[in-house]
This record gives sequence, C-alpha cells and structure tokens, in this order.
Amino acid sequence: MLFRSSPYETPFFPIANDHDPFGMAQPNMQTAAIHGLYQLLLGRDASDDEFTAIRDKLRSNTSIGVLVETMLKSDEYHGKVVEQIYADVLGRGPSAAETQWWRQEMKAGRASSEDVFAQIIASPENFASHPTPESIVDQVIGTLLDRQPNSTEAYRWNTALRYGAPAEIVVESATQSDEFHARLATGFADAFLGRNASADEVQQWVAQMRQQPPEQVLGSIADSSEYYQRANAGTAGQYAGDLANLGSNSLVGDLGLSISYATAGPPTAAAPAPAPAPAGVLGDSSSG
Repeated sequence: MLFRSSPYETPFFPIANDHDPFGMAQPNMQTAAIHGLYQLLLGRDASDDEFTAIRDKLRSNTSIGVLVETMLKSDEYHGKVVEQIYADVLGRGPSAAETQWWRQEMKAGRASSEDVFAQIIASPENFASHPTPESIVDQVIGTLLDRQPNSTEAYRWNTALRYGAPAEIVVESATQSDEFHARLATGFADAFLGRNASADEVQQWVAQMRQQPPEQVLGSIADSSEYYQRANAGTAGQYAGDLANLGSNSLVGDLGLSISYATAGPPTAAAPAPAPAPAGVLGDSSSG
C-alpha cells in the first residue's frame, strides 16, 4: 500500500516538493513571485514569453490567485496530474496517447481529476493487481488519505462493492471528506507559505472547501501577503521596506501588484476509458 512522506503529495495536486521555489538572487519581488509559481505548480522556470505575460497581468491588477487557478487548468498541469495518478494507481507512467486523451477530456470539462482517478481505479489493468473489494478500498483510502481504512469504512465499502456499487463511490466519499480537505490545506500552506498551517487555519480552509473548489482556496493562499513576503526573501530584501509598511491592498512603486489578505484526436493506443468491471466486484462504473 502506498503511504506518502509529505501531506501535499496528493494525486490531484502534484505540487513540487521545493522549500526554496523562489531562488536566492531574483532582481525583484515580482520576479521571485512568478518564479515561485512556475516552480511549485509546473516544476520549471517560466520562459521569457511566459514571464512577460504573467508580469503584464500582475501589473494590470490580475491577482496571483487568479493566475494560480488558470495554471491549474492548463494542459501542462493536467498532464502532471495524469502522470501522478498513473504512478500512484498503476505504478507506471501514462503513454503519450493516454496523457493526450485525458488532457483533452479534462480541458473539455468531461473529466475532473477525481474522475480520472476513479476511472483508472476501476480499469481492468488496476483490477488485475487489486482483484477484491478489500484491496480496492485499501488502495483508495491509502492513496487519498494516507492510512488504512478503519473497521467501519472497511465494512461499509467492502459490502457496497461486493453488491455491485462502483468504485467511484469510495473515491467520492474520500475526496469530499473534511479529512481529505485538511490534508490539502496542510499541503497548500507547506508548499506556498513554507510552514505548517495552524489548527485554526486548517479549520478555516476546510470550511471554505465545503463551499468552493480547493483550487480557489489555494489561489487565496497564493494571493496572501505572506506569499509575497516569502518571495521577497529571494531578492536580498530590496523591497523589505514596502513589505514592512503594507497598509493597503496593493504595493506601491514599479511593481503594480495587487495583494489581498488571507488568514486532441483519439489516441492510437487503446483508450484508457473504463470498461465494466467483473460482475459482483466493482460493478459497471456507469451505474448509479
């Protein structure tokens, strides 16, 4: 069973494990903030054209939070999610055709990260190595919640799967839980703020995730003054005076940053869409 070493290692948010995403010699805080976004979300530096486009958006008062949500919807980020799900569930990387197929489904709004995960869980390839309800429940709970199912969960979900319920119901139950949202919140703070979230912060962010997508919560964390303060550490403190005297929702000077506050064709290979699982184990994934 897969257990994770870090709280933000979830297949739906493969945020880079980098506690120095901003570098140490950026020319200004804006450059450091943009560098951090690309390192954390995409694991690479921005190209010159990408940097210019992001800088111009920031100077036109587009918030960092909006940019984060946009990057999370990009083909490149979707590809990272697909790669992580395949690694977590099947223990291999997706083929180019599989990646392209899923990216198209996600871009068109026909599949979310949770849908991709649930369908790969219910695939014949995964069933070959997890042929029983017990092994499926262990896999889902272990991957998403980083623990073994308790006795109540094991009885409930093993019984449901044996009577033909689809694996999606286990995935949905886990991903809509406060426990899963708390793991996301802890991971978001660790990655973007470089620290542990307080109990009050986790409670606040979990409450927000009951009403809005986690992507919006991550956006608000990235849009906080604390994220900019952390980015400032990579600039040898050129703008420490501005940060120390923040008294409104925007930085003055040449940055123009708006800061808010927060406590394709079908694949040639076999399509990875799920086939009905063997009767009496997972059931048809299209059933209710």
